Amino acid sequence: MKSRFSLLYLLMVLPLAACDDGFGPQEWSATPDTIVLYSLSRPEHFNRASGFDFGAQVGIPRRVESTFTPGQWDVVLIETNGGFAFAPASSFEGQSSRAGLATVTGTTLEELERAPGDSQFLTTPVALNTGTVYAVRSRLIQTIVSSCSYYSKFEVLELNQAEGWVRFRYILNPYCGDRRLIPPDSD
Repeated sequence: MKSRFSLLYLLMVLPLAACDDGFGPQEWSATPDTIVLYSLSRPEHFNRASGFDFGAQVGIPRRVESTFTPGQWDVVLIETNGGFAFAPASSFEGQSSRAGLATVTGTTLEELERAPGDSQFLTTPVALNTGTVYAVRSRLIQTIVSSCSYYSKFEVLELNQAEGWVRFRYILNPYCGDRRLIPPDSD
């Protein structure tokens, strides 16, 4: 009986130990990472990363083959009205995503401490401008005990209209459901 209990306990605890799911302290840095995404609107970029996964806790560029197919991405780079925009997955027909974007004015990437309330996140494409700070709410991510969104921030560094790409820097909060955009030791 004791060995059954030990095995059952191990089977319950092992997934928790192998998962960064908010159960223990997670390290994260206020140092932004930089990434380049390519416009999904251009056929020559079909095999390049045009989407970004803000819900992965580490930020992952994703190749999006079709906006109709659900995937592990929160935003995709498109061109509209003569400029670039990030379109959240929620803006495409057939997608059931909670991903959203908010433009935050009057601040810098380093100064933005908290993601805005849910009503400020747009689920439609948001035009991108250099030097502007944006907050991101990821799609719902399933955890061991529930599902929640991750919050992040980014700033566009360069828009290359001729070649069809955007370079931006971002900071992700690795804590599920936590709106803070600076590490706890920075408070």
